[in-house]
Amino acid sequence: SGRYMITASNTTFEAYCEQELDDGGWIVIQNRFDGSVDFYRNWASYRNGFGDLNGEFWMGLENIYKLTSSRDHELMVHVEDFSGNKAQGRYSRFAISGEDDQYKLIATEFASGTSGLSSHNGRKFSTYDKDNDSDASRNCAQLGKSGWWHQCYEYSNLNGQYQNGHNAGDGNYSPLMTWWGFKGYTGLKKSKMMIREV
Repeated sequence: SGRYMITASNTTFEAYCEQELDDGGWIVIQNRFDGSVDFYRNWASYRNGFGDLNGEFWMGLENIYKLTSSRDHELMVHVEDFSGNKAQGRYSRFAISGEDDQYKLIATEFASGTSGLSSHNGRKFSTYDKDNDSDASRNCAQLGKSGWWHQCYEYSNLNGQYQNGHNAGDGNYSPLMTWWGFKGYTGLKKSKMMIREV
C-alpha cells in the first residue's frame, strides 16, 4: 500500500492505493482513524479534496467523479468502533455524477456486509454552504455536521464528527461519524472508503 500517481479522464493526480485488504487494487477515497482532520468543510473543500494521503483525508468529489465516470467501480467500506469491533459493506457498483448535477450518488448496488449507503442512492451531495438535500425546511449538512449525500434521515454519515458516544440528533440523523447497519447512531473510530475497477 502507498501513494501512486493515477490518471482518469485525462487528469493525473496522486492517490493512496490499498494493496493489502481484499486482494488489493483499491483506491482510497476517504480515510479516518484519529480525528486529526476536520471534516465539517465547505463545498470547495469537498470538491477539491483535503487532508493528507498519509493520514486522514477526503480525495475530492471531482476526482472521484472522474474515476467512476470513465470506468465501472465497486465500493468497499471498512468501519470500526471504539471497542475494536469491525464491519464492512461492499457495493458491486459505485458512481457519482459531475458537479453540474451536484455530484449525485447515482449507483450504489449493495453486495454484502452491513448496509449504510443504499438508501442514499440518488441523493445529491450537500455541505453547510451548499444545501442540495430534498428537505426544503432545513439544511441536513448543517444538522449532520458534514459534507455527505444527506437526506435528513441518515443511514450513514461517514464524514460526521469524530466522537465516541451516541447521538441520534432529533431521532432521524446523527452529527457523528456513523454507519447505521453496524452501530446505528453511535460514533465510530475508523472509516475507510475504497473503490476498485470491475
